Amino acid sequence: MRCHNPQGPASPFNRNEPVGAVVIQSSGLGSEIGKTVLMNRIWIIVAGLIGGAGAFVAFYWITQRVILSPIRQLRALANNVADGNLDIRSSINTRDEYEKLADAFNHMLDSLQATQGKLRQANKQLDDKIAELSERNIELFKANKVKGEFLANISHEFRTPLNAILGFAEILREKPARLGRDKIQRYADNIITGGKNLLNMLNDLLDLAKTEAGKMQLHIEKTTVSELCDTLVRTFSALTKKKKIKVKTIVDGNLPVLNTDVSKVRQILYNFLSNAVNFTPKGGRIEIRATMPDEKTARIAVTDTG
Repeated sequence: MRCHNPQGPASPFNRNEPVGAVVIQSSGLGSEIGKTVLMNRIWIIVAGLIGGAGAFVAFYWITQRVILSPIRQLRALANNVADGNLDIRSSINTRDEYEKLADAFNHMLDSLQATQGKLRQANKQLDDKIAELSERNIELFKANKVKGEFLANISHEFRTPLNAILGFAEILREKPARLGRDKIQRYADNIITGGKNLLNMLNDLLDLAKTEAGKMQLHIEKTTVSELCDTLVRTFSALTKKKKIKVKTIVDGNLPVLNTDVSKVRQILYNFLSNAVNFTPKGGRIEIRATMPDEKTARIAVTDTG
């Protein structure tokens, strides 16, 4: 190593000017520096990888907690609603658009639940109306059945006096010369009685309408049981003779005069005797018995062999 110039006078010294240089040479210095640079690069790469991994973990956590978690909650809520559970509500409280979406979803569920309640109530009212209509249909069916039975009974009741009238009229037409004045008079009276019975039936129909309207009135008259029974027997005499039915009337002698609605009592007895005549076979017997079981009661019984 040289540290001095050759011998000679020294050069003048000036401040801030280099006066010499030192050169150091080493055979292992370059390899050490290379290793240091390599290690620095490795640490930089490792630090970068660690930082990248931390950033990825932070991004994943933020994505799961902030973005995907509310979506999963809303999806689970939608699945519950699809299964029919309308009572469930979202509890998302993120103070962002997800919370607004959850509030809108809850409001939709409230509206849907209210609509379902109204629909359930409407269905109940509809079921009640259907049940009421079913009951009314049953009542109408029963009313139609009663109407049919009523018309059948009316036809039956009208047929009996008409047959009596026709029977006496046929006798008068076929055997006018053989009948004496008394029989002709009696048959004419029976025809008149049968006509009156028809008129009474029509009046009874009007009375039925008045009864339903609450305007029924009774017409009280005086009559005797014997008179009622004799009138009925004469009315059915043509039919009983045609069927060869024997009619026997038994009236107790101690029966008093009755104060009653004669047409109503006559109609009741007429119905009894009409059934007896219709259902008694040829050659049968009918008995009309009037008794007085106590001071205030008169009993009239119609029996037959039909």
